[in-house]
Amino acid sequence: MDSAKTSTETWQIAVQKHLDSLSPAQKAAFKAPASAADCISIIQGSERRRGLSRVIQAIQPILEPLERFENVLDVVVQTNGAMGSPIWGPLKFAIQVGVSMIRLACDHVRTLEKLAIILQRIVDSLARYTNYESLFKNHIETQRAIGALYCDLIDLCTRVVRFHSRPSISAVFVSFDKEFQQVSNNISHHATQIDWAANAANIEEAKKAREAEEKARNANNLADVQKWLSPAMVHEDLHRLNEDLVAGSCQWAIGTPEAQAFLNSETSAILRIGGDPGSGKSTLAAFFIEQILLSHADDVLYFFCKGTDEGKNQPYQALRTLVAQLLARDTSLDGYFTNMYQKSGQEKASSFTDLREALKYALKNTSRSIVYIVVDALDECEEAEKLSSTLIACTKTERTVVKLILTCREEPDLLDTFVLPFEEIVISANDVRDPVWEYVRARVDGCSTISGTPLGNEVYNVVASAADGLWLYARLMMDEIERLPSAAAIRRQLQDLPTGLVQLYEQIFSTMEKSFTPLQLNLCRQVFLWIEMSTFVRVGKKSLTRGTLDLIFQHDNYGEEVFDSIELARQLCSPIVGFYTDARGKIELDFVHHSAAQYVHRCAEDPNLRTPKILMPQRLKELYRGNTAAWFFGSCSKAILLLESMRENTVNTGDYFEMAYALWNSLCLRDLPELSDENEIAEATRLCNNLTDFITSEKCLVWIEMAMIINYIGRWVPILYRNVEQGLEAAESSMRSSFEPFREFSRARKTLMMDYTYVIYKTSNAIEHMGDSTRGMPVPEGFFERPTARKMLELGEHWREKSYGMRRVSAPRRRPRTRATRGSLDGSTWGPPDD
Repeated sequence: MDSAKTSTETWQIAVQKHLDSLSPAQKAAFKAPASAADCISIIQGSERRRGLSRVIQAIQPILEPLERFENVLDVVVQTNGAMGSPIWGPLKFAIQVGVSMIRLACDHVRTLEKLAIILQRIVDSLARYTNYESLFKNHIETQRAIGALYCDLIDLCTRVVRFHSRPSISAVFVSFDKEFQQVSNNISHHATQIDWAANAANIEEAKKAREAEEKARNANNLADVQKWLSPAMVHEDLHRLNEDLVAGSCQWAIGTPEAQAFLNSETSAILRIGGDPGSGKSTLAAFFIEQILLSHADDVLYFFCKGTDEGKNQPYQALRTLVAQLLARDTSLDGYFTNMYQKSGQEKASSFTDLREALKYALKNTSRSIVYIVVDALDECEEAEKLSSTLIACTKTERTVVKLILTCREEPDLLDTFVLPFEEIVISANDVRDPVWEYVRARVDGCSTISGTPLGNEVYNVVASAADGLWLYARLMMDEIERLPSAAAIRRQLQDLPTGLVQLYEQIFSTMEKSFTPLQLNLCRQVFLWIEMSTFVRVGKKSLTRGTLDLIFQHDNYGEEVFDSIELARQLCSPIVGFYTDARGKIELDFVHHSAAQYVHRCAEDPNLRTPKILMPQRLKELYRGNTAAWFFGSCSKAILLLESMRENTVNTGDYFEMAYALWNSLCLRDLPELSDENEIAEATRLCNNLTDFITSEKCLVWIEMAMIINYIGRWVPILYRNVEQGLEAAESSMRSSFEPFREFSRARKTLMMDYTYVIYKTSNAIEHMGDSTRGMPVPEGFFERPTARKMLELGEHWREKSYGMRRVSAPRRRPRTRATRGSLDGSTWGPPDD
């Protein structure tokens, strides 16, 4: 308001001068609140209203423009001049005075007519500018010009009042023409000023509008490019690693000659960090990122490869994430990548060759003088040699200093890609022995049952020595000891410490399952069946979170909800499973280390390996998860509530996608592993029979209706059709299975998928996506004899009609399936899990 007062000071003074010519009573009348209706009512209430008809006709069309004019002036005038109504107050009093004098002389009618004419002149001078309200708020010159016009209106009203307030009767008959002419001339002059000011302001506004439009267009283009690049959510990985970082544990690395040479180099440089599994390579990479960010906040690009996450285990995914990060920091690259995106014709950038050239271009042409690139766990990336070679070649970029940090295991093929000179830090036991010992001491001191006791000192010495510089071993071993119930149990543990991570995992699982009741064993099994969500969920949550955990526990707890699923999972699955808080404050479950995931996969794949009871369901994980999903859709009250909510067009899809893809994962299963014993045969029989019962009964209709709501309303029927098509292909390929329950399940899902295909064909607009084989598709044999099929058709017809008038349902970001886990605890390569 101070700026408005300054910009209007001149004409406010002029207004005050006009008001000073009036008596105190007249001033009060000018400043009194009034409205357009008040002015009209005064005229209509006059004894000579017939004579004033032309005045009314002249004033009526300009009431709305004058109202608009008052709204523009209202705040400034009231604030600075205490005017109750800037326009209507003065006009009301002027009209009131004029009407009161009409009975004395007809000349006063002409005076009011001229008042109406001059008001029309004022309105006309503003009517040419539809946006003068915004111009008044934002442009000083326009404020002054419009303010001067307002002065003219006040001048006119005061002249009318003074003219009609002359003391002698003879003065009443003096013509108002001279007064009118002076005001008219002023209005002409100020109208010209408004033209000039408004034109100048509009030119400025148009320029600003073009600039704003260009900025918005560029922002939209950049958002499209970022969506096309689909960068991985690596900031969560960095956050997680920093949570695990022990204060002071990585300082030793910064002080090494290799690190100093790398950091202080004025030219491009390479630093490799190596070490055994569990030695802390990823943690050290995160530490370097944080240290560099302190002085180069916008110059650090990073990526964490993860073999169990298909969003992070391909070379092109690493490249597009790095490119997306650099693009977000350097707008000078927008044009190149917008053009690249528009020419690609791809929904997502997936060409390694194109992305490699794009990264080289970006590094060469960036406005940043130095760029740090940190890529962790190269050995967990498929075709890691291709990624490594590309990144190393980027350090030869002209104009830009590129400093590259890579971490990986000691794999010969990967090490051969380091063809340029590089610095190297290989984490050895000697490097981290002292920090590991300090860590174990802190853990012992934090354990109230053994802290300060001889047993505590024994734990400290034995565990720290056995860890031999492996952070992961020390952490997991101390987690195990803290779970033991007595001093005797701790001593037994110290006498039988495992050697290496594989033995440690075997011992942890063995210890866990010995203490479990049958119910606890089943609940723990569920966590390990569902923890790698990205292996089967294409659209939905990436990690196992509370909502899904609640459901899978409820399924195995006889349909009853547990009190606190997160705390229960912590009791059952620690220390193999870690509990992490994401950026939104939500808790996610994940393996504590990639080596733990590898151990679980190996147990499912290697028949010669002793498999812990907890992991026995892993060989039939698709059937187990499918059974949980079938229970959810067929028997859980939460599914009914979710369906009712979705029918009301809510965008909240709850845990639909996680459960739906668990079910699809079982429906697209092509074969079973060779069943090893009677117990496994019995379990496979039970699981197959349950799924067969689900898909051959009306229990499946909740799932089908939810799918129709999301895909029909969201216009994603082609995606639904592809799922059905894959399910049908899988069913046909498994019809000759030697295992009868699985063969029966395959016959049932074949029938369901054929019915489903026909329903989609008849009730959706996705025929063009369904291929030639569905053209003129006949009714499947027995379709109308199957109650489930008939109701599916009814649901399809219902949601086809509803889809035309309903808002699109938003789906979570699509998540790709995870492929093979690359690498092993001992450096060998394991085969991909049977997904």
